[in-house]
Amino acid sequence: MRLLTSILSLTLLAVIGVVALSAMFSTPEHEFVSADGGFVMESGFKQPMEHVESSFERYRFLRENPQMPLYRTTKLKLGAAFSREAKFEYNPTIKKMPVGWWLELQNKCIKEYIPRLPTALEREDVKLFFFNQYDDVAINIYGYSKGKVFGLTIRNNPANADSGKPWESPVWCYTRGIVIQEDHWRDLWQFVNQNKEDLISKWELNRKSLTKNFKREYDGLF
Repeated sequence: MRLLTSILSLTLLAVIGVVALSAMFSTPEHEFVSADGGFVMESGFKQPMEHVESSFERYRFLRENPQMPLYRTTKLKLGAAFSREAKFEYNPTIKKMPVGWWLELQNKCIKEYIPRLPTALEREDVKLFFFNQYDDVAINIYGYSKGKVFGLTIRNNPANADSGKPWESPVWCYTRGIVIQEDHWRDLWQFVNQNKEDLISKWELNRKSLTKNFKREYDGLF
């Protein structure tokens, strides 16, 4: 009986410890707000400081203000005087006006960046292009049609090398705002699939020049 009680006590202590650690690491450490109040993000276990800083650089790019300051609206913890958070000035009086800046960045990309990207293939209702990818074993083919961006991935599978056709059929990788079962998008998938070899060839021949001109601020948007 004593042994059972001890085991139960140890188990309970272990559970309490796990819960305490989980709470400690998941609790935001500090809140950061841009000078205009539009960018609001917290650092913590799920959002490390590196993510806050890189996201804010994109926000600066969006606002076309590379000098915009980022403030810390929470006080530093004891002993954190030399932490990364400490380099941001403490200012708890900023008026927060959070905006959907990620969507804004996507809209900026569609209006200003995508039209300038080299066209990989096009027809009357679609433009296909390579968008900010750096992988040589999976080619992402993006398109713009009916005011929406879509994306397809063509993967190189070494297991198919003996057949002479290592590249697989396209699979959807970005479908936000579209219904891939609709005839229009099914037809576009077929268009990409039919021109797969030509698109792969263009990527392999021009990869260095294409990636050189990609703007990193738009990485991962679609």
